[in-house]
Amino acid sequence: MKNTEFIDACLRQQRSYVDQPRRGEILDRCGRVLAASNRIRIIFAEPRRISNPQDVSNKLAPIVGMDPNEICRLINESGNPGYVEIKQDADINQCSDALKIPGIGVQTDWERYYPMGSLVANIIGFTGRENKGLEGLELKYDKVMRGTPARNVFFADVRRRPIRPKEQEGVLSDGYGIILTIDATIQQFVRDELEKQCRAFEAESAVAIVAEPKTGAILAMVSLPDFDPADISTTDPNNFRSRVVTDWYEPGSIIKPFALATALEAGVVNKQEK
Repeated sequence: MKNTEFIDACLRQQRSYVDQPRRGEILDRCGRVLAASNRIRIIFAEPRRISNPQDVSNKLAPIVGMDPNEICRLINESGNPGYVEIKQDADINQCSDALKIPGIGVQTDWERYYPMGSLVANIIGFTGRENKGLEGLELKYDKVMRGTPARNVFFADVRRRPIRPKEQEGVLSDGYGIILTIDATIQQFVRDELEKQCRAFEAESAVAIVAEPKTGAILAMVSLPDFDPADISTTDPNNFRSRVVTDWYEPGSIIKPFALATALEAGVVNKQEK
């Protein structure tokens, strides 16, 4: 074998994957989890390695519990010849059986979840498919929480299974977490009461804030209507924003104490004046 042919053969046996970091958690002031990430397994197909999509689909369908025609459609209509996702959050047995089918592979990824649901959705926001922050604090502190990925290069056999590592490019670093001043218990009480007022007055929207008087720390910040971060595809985009910090409103009489306090501090009035 010529040197160039040998080098080409070696390159064909090299494969790589990007090891994604774990996104940082978001906690309330008591350490309760508001947003976190879990590892999931994804079964995927590599269309360019599949000569008979229908045969592969018929074998894979009972393993993943899907219609074989749907799997075949995904393979045939994929715009990426090297990857098309078939099933997310697969279990170990499903992955083990799926790997026996040529053209089918398994990878792991991170999935964001929000255990408090809609309770703090307008504060936390949500992430997209690539674990990138799209709204709220997830967007504001995306660079801090996302972390740094690393690319791993390895030698693979003819079925693209890794044999041994070759090199790693970059250093894998998980994202930083954030602790809020929000208290989830107070947030729940405020949200419940605000919902009652919305129903009583048939309001289109409502906001409420609870702050610690001595420090100004925000203990609760509710904006209605809100949304479920686990189901953003069916949500009105207008509900994503936190109306507390984005909407204009007439301050009315609530601004008077601030004006009075400023006047007292400046010495232009005293406590006995009318």
